[in-house]
Amino acid sequence: MKVENKTQTTLHNIIVVASPQSSIIFDSIAPNETITKFLDMNETQRVDGSYTVNFTYSDGEEITQSFGYYTNGFPNNYLICCEISEHTAYIAFDSYCD
Repeated sequence: MKVENKTQTTLHNIIVVASPQSSIIFDSIAPNETITKFLDMNETQRVDGSYTVNFTYSDGEEITQSFGYYTNGFPNNYLICCEISEHTAYIAFDSYCD
């Protein structure tokens, strides 16, 4: 999971969730910073589902966005890229990440 902050302020509490057992937390990401972390899905139930990203802008506005899906508890993509700009998040998968 790659998260890029395209805003002019630091983002806080970025959480990516596949299931209650499979999530990652980015405490903060500075403007124009990109951080990559591994989303371990080994403990995810063997069901179909989708991902959710939740983050907070410096003004306190909280955003929650669902995206993509996994099948039987396994991801369909190797890499998920999340580009956060003013009041939205753009999601891309694998070769569509740049």
